[in-house]
Order: sequence, then structure tokens, then C-alpha cells
Amino acid sequence: MRFEQWLSKIQLHQVKQNRLETWKKSDLQNIYQQLSKILIECKEGSLIYLALKDQRLLLLSILVCLDCNLHPIPEYEYSIDSDKDFIKNHLNPAYFLHYKNKRFVKSESKSGKIQWNAEPGIIFQTSGSSGIPKFVHQPLSHLLYNAQVAAERQAMDELTRALIPLTLSHTGGLNMQTLPALYSGGSIEFVDKRAPSQMHKRLFSGSITHAVLVPNHLRQALSAKKWLQEDFVNNLKVLTGSCPVDYHLFSEVNKRGGKLLSVYGLTEIGPFLSCQDKGIPPKKGQAVLGQFQKAYKYRIGSDQQIEVMGPTAGSYLSLVENNYIVTSCGEPWVKTGDLGIEVNGQLEFFGRINRQINFAGFKFYPEEVEACLLLLPEVHFCRVYGLADPVYNQLPAVDIVGDFKEVSVLKNHLKKHLHPLKVPKVWNIVEQIGLTSIDKVSGNF
Repeated sequence: MRFEQWLSKIQLHQVKQNRLETWKKSDLQNIYQQLSKILIECKEGSLIYLALKDQRLLLLSILVCLDCNLHPIPEYEYSIDSDKDFIKNHLNPAYFLHYKNKRFVKSESKSGKIQWNAEPGIIFQTSGSSGIPKFVHQPLSHLLYNAQVAAERQAMDELTRALIPLTLSHTGGLNMQTLPALYSGGSIEFVDKRAPSQMHKRLFSGSITHAVLVPNHLRQALSAKKWLQEDFVNNLKVLTGSCPVDYHLFSEVNKRGGKLLSVYGLTEIGPFLSCQDKGIPPKKGQAVLGQFQKAYKYRIGSDQQIEVMGPTAGSYLSLVENNYIVTSCGEPWVKTGDLGIEVNGQLEFFGRINRQINFAGFKFYPEEVEACLLLLPEVHFCRVYGLADPVYNQLPAVDIVGDFKEVSVLKNHLKKHLHPLKVPKVWNIVEQIGLTSIDKVSGNF
């Protein structure tokens, strides 16, 4: 099928979603070439994994239009709304696909929606987070899908015999039905590839015996009482990714001897604490968190740290329990590590407590400087941070990408709007700055 024919098919499927308006033709041509290459290299009956980092490109509508009956296999019922939510809740939208309907059964639900049921007996092994993966088929009581699962062949063989623990890595999600089956085979450590290296060391040093990565879209499933009543949850250590975990889950896991580890701050689950993207301001004392758009109670602590009642959201490497404050009324509050103020009844975030720069006793937050620099159209990306200094404790520094000739122009701009001590003393003009999967400037150097 030629590109123009393919594009016309996509447009037919875009009537309801109306997304093509924002896409460049060059982007679509690039995706078409990638998909064509994958289809040629894959044999009939094999499974295809595809991840697109650009969230503007709606993967579902492209794939359903391809020849060869290539279909996405969503986690739940196949519908426009459900798949849109599925993509929205993933940092890297990903689908496992089946070529020519070989191992998935197409059926129609009572409501008339199409859904795909997977046959048991398949486990996937991928070659990594990028490139075309390879798949290994091994007997297993439940199918792992909608996830990127990496494991050694020997480990998968041992899992089927339930003899030794298994170590897996994944960046997507797991079907909740797989967890009991997996735990029956022994302890399993799920490692978040986005976690700091220290967390990897803690996992593999043996200090954590059981850990499960909790993807965004499984938060509600993990909170279900049925899951928590299973024996394998005892002494479980839950390693969460970029998702809020409600206090019910925290309490249930904690009272069974489990622990919640390494939970991200509020800024890691959404760019806004107040519901600015929908234009609906939250009520005073409520914060709308992340992709779930659910309002929770918040308050500002004496250290200007945002405290939230409900979901856990702590620092990267601190135990969540240490961040909980239980009042005399028994209300649980969590210190998020995010700093904020109330402006006209709305919560505004202005920094992370662990990113504060201390320049000769003068303390400020790099986000303020970054925001001021980004007001200039010639500045594309910037990252402000503190450099260790024996005299001043920290020197404000900035890495910057942009189209400008003189740094003095940028310095003068900052001096007009900020305290002079907030103007960086070290300027690094670079060609690029590392970005996260959601196009935020990475804090890693």
C-alpha cells in the first residue's frame, strides 16, 4: 500500500478523534516507513511491539488502518475513548500487536464494542526499549501483554517450573491477572528503568526481596481489596513509578509488613497541580494531581512544602512512610517535596525542595530563573543548577540551548526581572540538553 493510500485510510479513522490537523506530513511519512520496515522484517504469526515517544502521534488510529489485519491489543475494551486514555497514561505509548490475528481472538462485548482476548501460553522477551524486539514463546498460565518485558531465557524457563526467583524489567504495564501466577513461582523484582541507579543497587543487593513496579494505569487495580487479600501480598515491597498511590493501598500494604518505596514527587506525575489544562480551577484546599485529574486535599506546611491528603508522593529515594504525617484526628498527610504557594485560592508550584540553590547563604529555586529565561524566544531549553564551591557553597550555573549571539543579553534580561544574586555565574552554551520521555528537561547530568 502506498503512502497516499495509507494516509487517506488514516483520515477516515480520524473523523471522531480529529487529530490529523496537528500532524506534519513528514512525521506521518516517517512513521509509515518505520511500520513498513517492521512488517517486512516480521514473520507471519509473530508479535510486534512499537513505541512512539512523540505523544502527539496517536498510535491507535495509524495501526488500525494498515493492511494485513494488524490490530492493537489494548488492556481493556477496544474503543476510541479507552485507548486515548491508555495512551495518555503512558509516558511512552506502547502496544503489543498481533500480525494476522494468529494468537488473539476477536470478540464483541455485550455493549457492542470489539475486544481482543489473548490465548494463554505466551511470554514476550524484547531486545530493549528501542528497536525491533525479539519474542520468545514459553508456556505460562497467563499472558503478559501491554508491557515491555525483558528477561533472560533461562529465567523464563525457570519461571515455568516455579523453581527460582525471576528478575524482570519493564517500562509499561502488566495484566493484573499475571501477578498471582508470577508470585506463585517465587520472589520477583520489577525494576523501573527510569529509577535512579541507587535504587537498582538496592534492588540487586538483596535488600529488597519482593518489589512490584506500579504503572500509572494499574493504580486502581492495585487498590482493589481482592488483590490485597491474596497471600502473596504479605511482606510485599511496592516500588511505584510515576503514579500516585492512594492511602488505602499504602495502609493495606503497610499493615501486612510491606513497604512503599521510591515514589515520585507531584511534579513528576503532571505539569500542573491545579487543573489549568482543563480551565477548571480547583477549590481552595484542593489539588488536582497528574493524569487522573482527581482532586485531593492539600495544605502548605511551615517549610512551604505542599502536603497532600490521599496519594503518596515523596522524594525519589526516601521511604514513603517517613514522609507521612498522621494528625491527632487520624488524617494522613504526605509531605510531597514540592514547594508551593496559594494565589487567589489556587495552588501554584514553584520548585522542588531538593533543588534549592544556596549561593553564599542566599537561597532560591532554579525554576524561577528557568522560567524567566524561557520568556525569551531565542532560548529553546535551559537547566539551572548549583555547582559546589568551597567559598560560596554553591555557584548558580545554567546550561542553555538557543539562537543567540551574546550571553550579556540574557544576563541583562534576568537582572531586569530577578534579584541580582539569582543571575547564574556560570553559563554553558550547549547544543542539546537531555529531555525526559514527557519532554521535560531532565535533572540528570
